[in-house]
Amino acid sequence: FDAEVSSSIDTTRKKKRAYITYNIKGNEPYKINDFNIILNDEPTNNLLNISKNRFQLKQGINFDTEVLDNERSLVSNYLRNNGYYYFDKNYLYYDADSSRTASHWINLNLLENKFERRITRDSSIIGQEIFKIRDVYYYVNFDPQSVGITENIKIDTLKYDDINFLYKDKIEVRPKILALHTFLLPNQIFRQRNINRTYSSINRMGYFGFLNIQTRDVRQKDTIDGLNWLDCHRS
Repeated sequence: FDAEVSSSIDTTRKKKRAYITYNIKGNEPYKINDFNIILNDEPTNNLLNISKNRFQLKQGINFDTEVLDNERSLVSNYLRNNGYYYFDKNYLYYDADSSRTASHWINLNLLENKFERRITRDSSIIGQEIFKIRDVYYYVNFDPQSVGITENIKIDTLKYDDINFLYKDKIEVRPKILALHTFLLPNQIFRQRNINRTYSSINRMGYFGFLNIQTRDVRQKDTIDGLNWLDCHRS
């Protein structure tokens, strides 16, 4: 915060040219005195505070805006790997206060904007709601976008390890093999890393020229635990 910058211009070296020198004096850096995560939802807040050792911000480190932005990404990714399907780092912001500490020390809080995503006219989803996978579908050898607009397409369905395999004519890859490379499974909590792992694992197989994984909010809740359902579609 207290960096000093000065400059000097030298026009004597060459005609019609100016050489500018910037002099930067960093001075004493500000450091983090205390760091807290304070979100709107108590269970989410407790989850993050229990896991604070996973994150970068700690007492005594320099106040660095790049580290602060990385911390928002880490927190957001951690929540998206624990079922918070709609959470995004842009819902997080900082409150920094240096007025109540010794010189060059900052108390820092990570806070959350109230977030609400409108689903229908009468319902909405908030960022702290947890989702889990309901059904998983593989469209093995056809484009699901073509069904309904192209005539004479007969689609068969085969179920293996609770995964639905949809195909036309003949399935050309063994469902067991695809299931072994699939990490998004029914009744599991939504985790973004499982999408990434599935992409990487199936792409290494070399069977699909292009793999597209989509998760869809089906706007229903599990009647047992009250969690929100997602369907997963792969084509």
